[in-house]
Amino acid sequence: MSCVVCHGTDCTRSIVTYKSTWERCDRCSCLSREVRPRYPLEWLARFIPAFTPRARALRQLFGRKATGTDYYRYYENFISRGDEGKWAGEYTAFQERLSQLRLSLDGRSLLDISGEPGFFGREASRSGATEVTVTAFADNVADAMREHLRLAAFPYDFNSDRLSILAGRQFDWICCRYAIGFCERLDDFFADLGLVASPGGYVYMSFSPPSLGVCSRWMFDDYTYLRQYTLDTVLVAALKAGFDVVRVFDDGSYRYDHGLHWVQKLVTEVYRKLISRSLTSGSDYYRLWQHNVAVLLRRGPKDGDHVLPMPSSFPHL
Repeated sequence: MSCVVCHGTDCTRSIVTYKSTWERCDRCSCLSREVRPRYPLEWLARFIPAFTPRARALRQLFGRKATGTDYYRYYENFISRGDEGKWAGEYTAFQERLSQLRLSLDGRSLLDISGEPGFFGREASRSGATEVTVTAFADNVADAMREHLRLAAFPYDFNSDRLSILAGRQFDWICCRYAIGFCERLDDFFADLGLVASPGGYVYMSFSPPSLGVCSRWMFDDYTYLRQYTLDTVLVAALKAGFDVVRVFDDGSYRYDHGLHWVQKLVTEVYRKLISRSLTSGSDYYRLWQHNVAVLLRRGPKDGDHVLPMPSSFPHL
């Protein structure tokens, strides 16, 4: 079987989790995902009464979640209530990171790709960024961000839309936080980013490189990543598209079962032991930790471009 990322042949093997089958490439080290046609305990979910929130959650754990835009009403509910929940403080932390590099979004335009539920964009606008625009996968979430958060927003799908066409302009800053795993064609996406980023503009991207921990943690989610890209794969795609690598950040790790319900932990542990048999001990794929990284990129100038000033003592990688 060929790898859908590097197109190498006879270099993949399957990692079967509860709702997904991951194809691991021994050549580029990336993973690609397909949803399993049937879930092992899907039949059991039909017999779980959905009278309480916990029972409904258990039913969705073993069975199927709502499909399409209905699932994304999860974001819509938070937006309409103005409840920042687990997203509180995200922009403040981002600001602090940039201030250490003597960078700021003050007076700069921002595009936050797949930035639902929009609180990051709202705080950026309140803190001095101008012309903040956010994309969302579902139409109803984009509508909710426009209505309740007063943000410019539009629906965008990595795999069927052209960002440069939908955005219709360039931005000084572009963020793509923990969303690149939903992009199936990395080179095409970065080529599009090259058109959307202003000359000398910055792109900030965070993601989780491939590991068994990522596969295990999200094995019960119908809408988890389609790809797991290595840091090298992301950086090569960025360089090919004309971006310079400014800095790579280590955002730490946590065990695959951190914060999971005890039922998830129990079932996940059984599956983890089963799928570990097909993996090489000691490799990154055997790690039970989800590791997180972020990269800061800068679009290189082209002939005739007006370039944003670079701080004189900017700390390069």
